[in-house]
Amino acid sequence: MMGRKKRKTTCVEAPGEKSDSRDEYVQDEYVQDEHVRDEKEGVGNERIPGGIVQAKADREEVQESGSRAGIGAAETEAEAENGSEETAEQCFRLQRRRLRFFSVCATLLLIGLAGKLALIQLVDQERYAEVAARQQQIVLEGIDKRGTIYDRNMQPLTGTKEEYVYLIKKDKMDPETKKLLAKIDARKLSSNNDRYELYCCADYHGEESETLQREKEAFIIRAPQRYSEDQTAVHVIGYVNGLDGEGVSGLEKDFDSWLSQRDKLVYAVADGANYIIPGLGIQNSTDRDCGLVTTLDADIQRAAEKILKEEKVKGTVVVAEARSGEILACASEPSFNPNEVKHYLNSTGSEFLNLAAQGLYAPGSVYKIAVAAAALESGSADENTVFECKGYEEINGIRIKCSTGGKTGHGSITLRQAFEKSCNCAFIQLGERTGAQAILETSEKLGLSDKTLTGVSGEKTGNLPLESEVQGAGIGNLSIGQGKLLVTPLEICKMTQIVANDGRSADLKLVRGTVENGVLTPFSGKAEEQILSAETARTLQSFMVDTVAKGTANNLSGLSAGGKTGSAEATEDGKEVVHGWFTGFLPAEHPEYVVTVFIDQGGSGRASAVPVFGKVAEAINETAGRAPQQALSSSDGR
Repeated sequence: MMGRKKRKTTCVEAPGEKSDSRDEYVQDEYVQDEHVRDEKEGVGNERIPGGIVQAKADREEVQESGSRAGIGAAETEAEAENGSEETAEQCFRLQRRRLRFFSVCATLLLIGLAGKLALIQLVDQERYAEVAARQQQIVLEGIDKRGTIYDRNMQPLTGTKEEYVYLIKKDKMDPETKKLLAKIDARKLSSNNDRYELYCCADYHGEESETLQREKEAFIIRAPQRYSEDQTAVHVIGYVNGLDGEGVSGLEKDFDSWLSQRDKLVYAVADGANYIIPGLGIQNSTDRDCGLVTTLDADIQRAAEKILKEEKVKGTVVVAEARSGEILACASEPSFNPNEVKHYLNSTGSEFLNLAAQGLYAPGSVYKIAVAAAALESGSADENTVFECKGYEEINGIRIKCSTGGKTGHGSITLRQAFEKSCNCAFIQLGERTGAQAILETSEKLGLSDKTLTGVSGEKTGNLPLESEVQGAGIGNLSIGQGKLLVTPLEICKMTQIVANDGRSADLKLVRGTVENGVLTPFSGKAEEQILSAETARTLQSFMVDTVAKGTANNLSGLSAGGKTGSAEATEDGKEVVHGWFTGFLPAEHPEYVVTVFIDQGGSGRASAVPVFGKVAEAINETAGRAPQQALSSSDGR
């Protein structure tokens, strides 16, 4: 058995390798086993031929099985080698694909980084530079950053003057510094800056300013001032809150959201501690300029304001174009300095009141325009209708005097003559003829109970009495513009515009439109409406021209104009007062301008309002030939 086991283990050789020696080894081993077995069986040295044959057969069988085993092992090894080669080839291909993938990704990443760098360098360079710069900037609050308000000729009404702004470190604000600032009459600006206090004044004061710079390390810059000390059209423009810069009144309030969109920064370059770096200066940037274009004419507006100041009166002047209704001037006196609003807060005066839009007054005899219009339109009278004036008119026991007829009155007088002489008696009789209903309806058509401006806040509306309130003696007061009847100067201007424009109403306008970066977006208005017949309007025009030529306004010294005077009785603070009115147009033929003047407690209109009208008319005529400014481009292509 041991010999067989050895034969099985020693036969595992590749075919053809040491086969001869292996056969000899097996043969000898087998003979030895047989010999031992024969001895044990007592056979001795005698060989049996059949055993030899069997041994040979066994040896051949062993050789054949060994050969088969060697061949199988070789085949298995070859297959293993082939499999290893295939696996290596697959791994190599996989690695190559991975390498190509990562190469492509790396290339795309490099291209993306290069594109981003190019974008930063070429396209977004300014934006990133601005961001970086602003990290080193101190934005200066309290300096004008709102959109500009312009007149009709694009003359700025705001930001017309510069002021000197002082930037002083808060730790330098000692009593000596405050004393120097008070000496130059510098006012404090509202600011959220945590390092500096801001003060400004209109003029540069050499000695004090140099001391502040040298000893207090102050920075002094010249910056636009929102309002000048003698700001024009202040009641129209209004003012802004010094704390947050929001509009409080006037156009500043009504168009606050638009005017505050102006993207303007006023800043100084600062160090890491947020202190201004000397020598780098104060800079400003404006990326978007949102302005407002009014209908005002700055020259006529200033002239009207100057005239009221020189006359030393409390009153208002409104100037409008007869055809378009655009307001060229809207002056009111007393006025105020929008830079010093707090000084007027405890005032008992009417500095903040826009008398043209917010003052309610009895119209007096200027209301005779409406009464005459109602009579002509209804046919209750014509220009030649005759009335009797005996110096007074009595209705239901109430006597109303004719202030222009003297003790004996005008006697027989036509409607045309009654208008030019402002005869109360004739107009009371005319009112009775025409009736309260027709007069009140005509008054409504003429705009005496409605707001005259659109898109502008703060305007008050007049008060027309109820028809039941003007029966009996009430018709007398209504016919001469007294009683419960109240109007604003703007409403009287609107009525006059309708007459001057041949009976057509063009809504009064104060704002033409908005402007952004030089492009005007005009506001649309209502279409003209025929309120009075052209015949009635032209008759009234002729009445008003006669009034200037030979009536109550003949003190205009030959001016080509038409108009109507008024003296309105009123009670203020418990005492009787008389307000002066004059409303008219110029020139006399084909009117172009309408002017309404109201003088508070001025007495008769002839004495107080007519002279103001004359001076304003001269200012208008002086500017009429002025060369027009270059027009803005319009967003609608006009």
